[in-house]
Amino acid sequence: MRAKIRDIYTYAKSNNLKLLGDVSSFTFMDEYNSNSVALDYLFNKKFSSFLFLTDFPKSATLATVYTDFTTAVNAHLVLNNKRYSELYRVQLLAESAYDIVNNYDLHENVSRETLGSNSLSRGARSDSDAYGAKSTSDNYGARTDSTTVENGAQSSTTEKEVAGFNSPDYVDADKESVSIAANTSGGTTTKGAQADTHTEQARTDTHTIGAQTESGTNSGNETVTTRRYGNIGVQTPADVIGGHIKLWDAFNFYGIIFKELSQEFLLLDDEFISSDTGAFSESEINEIITKLNSIQAQITTSTQQIRKDISEVSLDDSNIITAVNNARDNIKANDDANLSTLSTAINSARDNIKANDDANLSTLTTAVNNARDNIKSNDNANTASIRGDITEVLTDGY
Repeated sequence: MRAKIRDIYTYAKSNNLKLLGDVSSFTFMDEYNSNSVALDYLFNKKFSSFLFLTDFPKSATLATVYTDFTTAVNAHLVLNNKRYSELYRVQLLAESAYDIVNNYDLHENVSRETLGSNSLSRGARSDSDAYGAKSTSDNYGARTDSTTVENGAQSSTTEKEVAGFNSPDYVDADKESVSIAANTSGGTTTKGAQADTHTEQARTDTHTIGAQTESGTNSGNETVTTRRYGNIGVQTPADVIGGHIKLWDAFNFYGIIFKELSQEFLLLDDEFISSDTGAFSESEINEIITKLNSIQAQITTSTQQIRKDISEVSLDDSNIITAVNNARDNIKANDDANLSTLSTAINSARDNIKANDDANLSTLTTAVNNARDNIKSNDNANTASIRGDITEVLTDGY
């Protein structure tokens, strides 16, 4: 049974299903799972006229066909899991992951760890400080000390009061008044000359320190970060940018998966092939093959003529050189002409099938490649034969 992709797509969408089925187990299909509506639409748009071939009878339902299709898709993803995963790494590259101008960006982290120990030992030592005997004297001259005390006049009055045994009131009982006239007192002390002498005996002070050992440990960490970037080699910034453009102009991750799924499981609908779409008919393909065969015949004829020309050349040096040059020029001229004719035929074929599907292109490509391989094989054989004839002429001539 053959089912059209458009029918499988319609069934999937009417049942709220993804066209490629449940592919959540594959990390590289994460973006498909998030955008399945848009990507399913594109898949159907591109391959709607293709057929999925199943082993089920024509009576099989679309549900059965859909299950078979998604099983085939899943098996293909399993088979290519590693390859698609690696390609998906490119798909996920962040803009900051690489520079589109510079082709050299080195980040270097160097860590240094310092660990060591120090030890200082000192032996026992004894220090002595010796002091000689010494005598010091303090001399004082004779002196007289005078002291004078002046007292001013003084007076004081003392009154006493008493109370009767039968009265609470006090009354004056006695009054005493004392008066002292002003006076001066003082004295004079005289000391003769004197000398104070202090004597110290000779002495020695000794200090003893025992053996000592001092030790310690030091450690540390140091990290140095270096970045070097720019453009090295023969590539200019324009070359690097050009490579970036070329990569992303050609790289389409899900486009690659879709194309490989179509090549693996889909066939072009016969109705589409036979419709008036500008596709090659069998007669047109045969006409192209006839042209290619004609080119091959022209090469063969040219080769035979070159052999004839060489066989008729005399063996003097100038004729040998002329023969070799003529042979070379004839080969080049014929090859260029044949290549031009072949290119014209292929270009014409390519222009005619631009709007056609991969199946037609594959058929035509196979025919062209077969014809080209035949021409190349014969051309190589003819060239080898011509070279052999030239070698014989040169060998015999010398």
